[in-house]
Amino acid sequence: MRTNCGGVGRRSYVPLETTDLDSGEWIPSTSYRLPPEAKHGSVLPLSQAEYDRLLSAYGGQESDS
Repeated sequence: MRTNCGGVGRRSYVPLETTDLDSGEWIPSTSYRLPPEAKHGSVLPLSQAEYDRLLSAYGGQESDS
């Protein structure tokens, strides 16, 4: 997601999506919902299914602490 610093309209964030993180190719998302108060550092919830897909695709990471 990137900030729309130009202030076009009332959207301050422009969500982008890709099907291949390695490609570097991103397109504006047409199906998204952000809380109206979303700011830098906002935490967006994941469903269990989304979490499971991420864990399956990227695995868990060991913590150094």
